[in-house]
Amino acid sequence: MRGVILVTICLASGHSETLCNNSDYAGLCDGSYTGTDIWLPRLSLSGTIPSELALLSATLLSLQIHVNDISGTLPTEMGLLTPIYGARFVVSDNKLSGSVPTELGQLTNIGESFLVGGNRLSGTIPQELTSLNPTHCAIMCSQHAWCQGPDTNQFACPLPTWSSNSPCSTGLSCVWYPPSPPSPPADQQDGAVIEMTGDDPKLIFGTIEKPICQLSIDRPNSRLVSTCSIQDSRRLEEAFDCEGKYAALEQKHKALQIEVSELRSLAEELKAAKME
Repeated sequence: MRGVILVTICLASGHSETLCNNSDYAGLCDGSYTGTDIWLPRLSLSGTIPSELALLSATLLSLQIHVNDISGTLPTEMGLLTPIYGARFVVSDNKLSGSVPTELGQLTNIGESFLVGGNRLSGTIPQELTSLNPTHCAIMCSQHAWCQGPDTNQFACPLPTWSSNSPCSTGLSCVWYPPSPPSPPADQQDGAVIEMTGDDPKLIFGTIEKPICQLSIDRPNSRLVSTCSIQDSRRLEEAFDCEGKYAALEQKHKALQIEVSELRSLAEELKAAKME
């Protein structure tokens, strides 16, 4: 027993039944189904494609559920249906949305038809699909007459690189979307400024108004005082040469000390001259 599939199909008349009660697929839901094909086109089916269909990967050779009202996304589990050989994977002319799963590139045994056009698929076409080489291919309906709907799939550029003789590349188009707008500036940005208003200069990261943290010199105790947390330090180390900043701070402080000493000497000279 391979598993249980509970799939509901809704006919155009509004009458609802489960695939388990469908006389054409007796035993599908108890794992005893041994057929090789699922043929359900033009039945006004709704709902989504169940990922449980992958449980039939040991026997299923053809999946054809085109021209219905099936919505949702293409399950990534469809890539497990690798026995599909010389047959068809046809889900065109539905209401499927989302991106094309990269896992579909594993269906390299498909020999006849790979049709996913006429849906509402978007995103970029995965490079993995270039490994497929079916006789008939329609990623967009403009590529093959078997796909009946308009080109409602709209894929983003760039397109994958196909071989020159691949039917999946003929007539394929894409749209170049504008780049996303830049993010607004944050209230606090990484940066460093030297504040000279105190007795000792301070190295402030962030902004003076909203500092992330700061470094200062404790002269009486001959030490460097930091309010930066480990998390701040790790982030700041990626943006700044802290060792260079410290050296510049020390150099600036020494220059200020020299200037203060010269000013004091000049003041003493002026005071002495005035007393004379």
